[in-house]
Amino acid sequence: MKREQIHSRIVISCLIVVLAIIIYYFGVIAAQPSEVHAYANKNFVRLHVLANSNSPHDQDLKLTVRDAVLAATNNLFSGVAEKEVAEQLILEHWELIQDTATAAVRAAGYDYDIHLEYDVFPFPDRQYGALVLPAGEYTALRIVIGEGRGDNWWCVLFPPLCFIEPEPEPTADSVISLAPHLEEGDIEIRSRFWERIRNTKAVQRLEEWWVASLEVANHLALPLLKSK
Repeated sequence: MKREQIHSRIVISCLIVVLAIIIYYFGVIAAQPSEVHAYANKNFVRLHVLANSNSPHDQDLKLTVRDAVLAATNNLFSGVAEKEVAEQLILEHWELIQDTATAAVRAAGYDYDIHLEYDVFPFPDRQYGALVLPAGEYTALRIVIGEGRGDNWWCVLFPPLCFIEPEPEPTADSVISLAPHLEEGDIEIRSRFWERIRNTKAVQRLEEWWVASLEVANHLALPLLKSK
């Protein structure tokens, strides 16, 4: 057998071993339970705030209303584990939420009406820390300011994820606690997902092992090639 063929087979064997380890590793991860898989669309209650318009003043007002409502409901779901209980709390505090949003609008010098809705609405995908929510229909508390024709803002009201720092997005608005969703958000989520996987210790060890394996393969094959 030629020395070049021996060298090639050693390298190919290393590649096969590495590929098998990677497949096994991700198979183990997929089989492990996680909080991401513990929740389905039906288990979430999202908060959806719609601005009166896209004017700068109305968009600022939207964030003011958001901050006021989140402050008022900060501890509302503390210790709550079931969506049904969270829904009951929302209904019991309906007037509080309405009054809080209205007071924020009046304090800012506007006379817009506040309309609350609790229903199922479509949402695009979104990431909150390590939690990725796929696009789909979610139950949501919707706060409509005035005409409600402006860009909207949302987060997860239950479980309370509105205070979890989101994955940064390439926009100036990323300085707020949860930036408005972008059209390119799904691409951002996927790229960060794979980046997070690559940065795990197990994958880094695999990369180090792969580099070392190549060095060993070259070390073993080099004498054979020189003796040709």
